[in-house]
Amino acid sequence: MRILTDEELIQKALSGDRSGFTALVNRYKGMSFSLAYRLVGNRENAEEIAQDAFIKVFRALPGFRFESKFSSWLYRIVYTTAMTYLRKKTISTHELSEEIQEVFGEDEDYSLRFDQKIHKEMVQKVLNLLSPEDSSLMHLYYILEQSLAEIEGISGVPEETLKVRLFRARKKCRGLLEKELVAYGK
Repeated sequence: MRILTDEELIQKALSGDRSGFTALVNRYKGMSFSLAYRLVGNRENAEEIAQDAFIKVFRALPGFRFESKFSSWLYRIVYTTAMTYLRKKTISTHELSEEIQEVFGEDEDYSLRFDQKIHKEMVQKVLNLLSPEDSSLMHLYYILEQSLAEIEGISGVPEETLKVRLFRARKKCRGLLEKELVAYGK
């Protein structure tokens, strides 16, 4: 059986066949949840944000113009919904997802000569210090493999600014990780 494209599923949904929208939800629910989770750091709130985003997508689907990828449009809605939530409710901490631990654990710049468990704990501690915006930027770029142009479409932040923020977030992570290593060595 041939897998339908996003555009075909959208057309199906717009023609009244709800199975098209259900297939889109199934295709993107995991990634939408993980983006929301990176932003708010709480499983229950991330689930609610992802659900709210899909409701917004369902209502706005007739206005989707196919000028960008559906996934970019969806992530923008998830991002905006999460940022609205964060403005309403201050959240001070956020946990590191397993995927980001794996990305940094395999990165040669971060390859360290000590126990992997300790490495993951240190990386988690360091990334917890990043702002939700920087954490989500790294998640979009490294985990969801969105290009900077796509992230610009999602976040509304210009691509040049994203490059600078990504560079600074990586630099901040590296500096904080080095401090953690020094503290660990004492």
